[in-house]
Amino acid sequence: MPPKSTKPAAKAGPSKPSPEQTKQVIDALQLSSKLCLSILAVLQAPPSSDPDAPSAEAALIKDVRNDFIELVTFISKECTNLSLALKPPLTPPAAVKTVETLAGLVAKFAHCLKSAPKEGPLAKEFNWTGQEVLESVQRLLNGSIACVKATTPKEETSLRDISLRLTAQVWEKVDLAKGISENELEASRKDWKATLGLLDDCLEEVKEMEESVDEEKQEGHRDADDSDDDEEDDDDSDDFRTSHPLSNEEKERAKAAYMLLRIGRLLLVRLINSTAPSLALKTPGFSSPTFLDSTRRLVKSFSESADDLAAGLEPPQEDAVELAGKFADVGRELSVLIEDTAGAGDDEKEKEKEWQTTLRTQLDKLQSLGLPQSTS
Repeated sequence: MPPKSTKPAAKAGPSKPSPEQTKQVIDALQLSSKLCLSILAVLQAPPSSDPDAPSAEAALIKDVRNDFIELVTFISKECTNLSLALKPPLTPPAAVKTVETLAGLVAKFAHCLKSAPKEGPLAKEFNWTGQEVLESVQRLLNGSIACVKATTPKEETSLRDISLRLTAQVWEKVDLAKGISENELEASRKDWKATLGLLDDCLEEVKEMEESVDEEKQEGHRDADDSDDDEEDDDDSDDFRTSHPLSNEEKERAKAAYMLLRIGRLLLVRLINSTAPSLALKTPGFSSPTFLDSTRRLVKSFSESADDLAAGLEPPQEDAVELAGKFADVGRELSVLIEDTAGAGDDEKEKEKEWQTTLRTQLDKLQSLGLPQSTS
């Protein structure tokens, strides 16, 4: 008889986790997810302290920032480990251990955020960046729960892909968090640049308003010629600017307001450029709590008054001149503050004084919007 053929025994596949083990993983993930949510609720609550409180000390900020960056780095690493632990076949002990480690880091991260500055641009940056990181971690934890609960290979594969994308989002948020500002001045400059963008929006709005007069006249001629061919143009009559075109006087106000806003933009650019790191080192006053707190208040008012002015140029422009005056007032106050603080030597101070004096002269000329101010 021919010898019986022998085949190597098939290797046994990895054992599937028991329901109890799976439940342990899910419970750990849910507990960590709830922890993230509870911390986020605290971070998202409106501040209860004085918004005009002085800035935190530089030494404290440095320590908190170092801890912040170290913790988000560890959190990113544990999120990667979690993604690996949930890779099929699921290894419950490794997954639970990783989730518990991640929860401990999240708790430490919450404590770190409690030690961060409470007011000012840097405080907002710590708070917002911390929220971004925690939200990405919480989304990953929820995605991991769904992944563990998958019942079919197809569902498991699909949810696994989602989990990997959520892990990548954590990495992205952590990379951004590592670039958190080193000090109050750096955070303030980011705020000023954001305000510059808002000012540009106001300028664009006023420019469109100013130019709409000529365009409306041209459109009026075209509509008269084409009225028989295109009746749908009548729908434009519902547009406010079309139904309330600017008069010549209102157009002149809009032009003057545009120039006034441009002067204000120059002032904001001057502030940003003058406080660049290389220059700020020569002028310690730019980093002083007094300067930063005053500038924070003025730049906020500057942004609000610019927005009010742009809105006030819509017909009938009853308050336009008054709003322009408020914008100019804030601009002058900010200009004086920069002049008094800038310059490391007599020559620099004199140059700054000359520049700011010229700017304030332009504010004085333009605040009436090219027309005599009304007197009562």
